[in-house]
Amino acid sequence: MTVSGRFVKLTLALAASAALIASCSGSVKDPEDAVDRMLKAYGGERNIPLLTSFEGRGFRKQLPPGHVATNYPFDIFQRGMEYKTKTYRILEGQVVDLQLLVVNESERFAWSHGTGEAVVPEWEVEMIGYRFPMILECLNAGGHVLEHVESKYWDGLYHIRFEEKDNIVDVGLDEESFLVRQVVIGSVSNSSFSFREEYGDYVRTDGIWFPNRFIGYYKDVTYFEFLIPIVRFGIEFSDDVFTVMESDTAAAMP
Repeated sequence: MTVSGRFVKLTLALAASAALIASCSGSVKDPEDAVDRMLKAYGGERNIPLLTSFEGRGFRKQLPPGHVATNYPFDIFQRGMEYKTKTYRILEGQVVDLQLLVVNESERFAWSHGTGEAVVPEWEVEMIGYRFPMILECLNAGGHVLEHVESKYWDGLYHIRFEEKDNIVDVGLDEESFLVRQVVIGSVSNSSFSFREEYGDYVRTDGIWFPNRFIGYYKDVTYFEFLIPIVRFGIEFSDDVFTVMESDTAAAMP
């Protein structure tokens, strides 16, 4: 085959591929149809209470990364908008510090043995309602005016956008699986605000798809990255889990 013949063949293949992509994307009737497919991908709305009441264990990456990548043991607990994380700093097999974040109905608390108490930004608390897994409950509840928006370049995602209060929320669903791949939040009144969370390494646990990797960006700068390969769904938490417990702070005693 001549060079020109190979070029024509490649061009036709690319055109066919582009047509297939457009066809797949076009098969979604409207954003509501995409939400239905999303819910089906997670096993139906009956699984939302299981997904939004979970605990996970894994590792959190040190940010900003140094010359040697460092991962810290990491625990996460969530019940709706109640949220708690524990990040352990280990030295020679011993816990030498613990970073604690607690969000409940009345408190926002961040603390570590090394640096003491820190302020939890209110925007970070608000984002919990749009991050995975709460975005599933948010979309399933309805009441939003949804629109489909095209990305500037093809990214393999079906984008759904809606506004709530001062927030502009863009949810990117995988065009094949309809699992949530990213959530991007902007502000109506503050054009400089942006938060994005990306989800990867999906694994089926107890028959439910769940991302093992979470990467958050604040104003396009990496804000956190954690991996949680061990998860349990539908946990019946006691209320004191989402408070500062003596066992939390005791773990970081020198």
